[in-house]
Amino acid sequence: EAGARNVLKYRYAGADNSLMYRYFCSPLAEALVMRAVPLWMAPNVITCLGLLPSLLGHALIWHYSPDLVGHCPRWCWAVAGVCTFVYQTLDNMDGKQARRTGSSSPLGLMVDHGIDAFNIVLSSLNVMAMLQVGDSPRLCFLIWLTSSTPFFVATWEEYHTGCLYLGAFNGPTDGVLILAASQLLSAAVEDYGAFWGAEALPGLVEGLSRRSLAIAFYLLMVVLTVVGNFLSVFRSSGSALRLRGAALLLVPFAGSLAGG
Repeated sequence: EAGARNVLKYRYAGADNSLMYRYFCSPLAEALVMRAVPLWMAPNVITCLGLLPSLLGHALIWHYSPDLVGHCPRWCWAVAGVCTFVYQTLDNMDGKQARRTGSSSPLGLMVDHGIDAFNIVLSSLNVMAMLQVGDSPRLCFLIWLTSSTPFFVATWEEYHTGCLYLGAFNGPTDGVLILAASQLLSAAVEDYGAFWGAEALPGLVEGLSRRSLAIAFYLLMVVLTVVGNFLSVFRSSGSALRLRGAALLLVPFAGSLAGG
């Protein structure tokens, strides 16, 4: 009963402090919504449409590299890069359409987060195929970890603070743009397998491949992001009891990591 009453009071609260979002992604999504989206279109329709390019890009990669080791044609990565960017743009457009039409709702938030969660699975598999690590369970796990952990912990923070706060460098904006750029780069080079397997810092760090450096960079960003999420929940909890209750909700996810 209390939950039903709170649904009526729902108001989305969030902030994306990425410079790329502020000066590129947000203005682009705003312009597209104002010029190309009719007022009658529901925001959830835009959200669901965003899943289509993700499915297309992943289907191509899965067709040519089902074992996440095989070599995909270069044009596949060009298509995947464009699909990744289109997905992100539509993901930004749905919220702007919701605010434009005054139709923000808990259902919209659930659909948006649900599509994002599913897309994380597809994106992780695409990265595994791009880096050709299907024969390494450890690297596959690390790639999945860098994708799923920030999303889960950010949603956990939003649940407890009532606000989805994204820092100056974050996964939904900067991370997705880097992924799209990496896919386009894989399409541009002659042999993307050799490119990612080549030494990243020759003469400085022996044996460190671009593949390993990319994964290490994302792991570092994940650690910094998650620390920020924890600090935010800690500040908003107000008591040790509430903080303990919040931490308990992380147990299932932590268990899945341990099982992985």
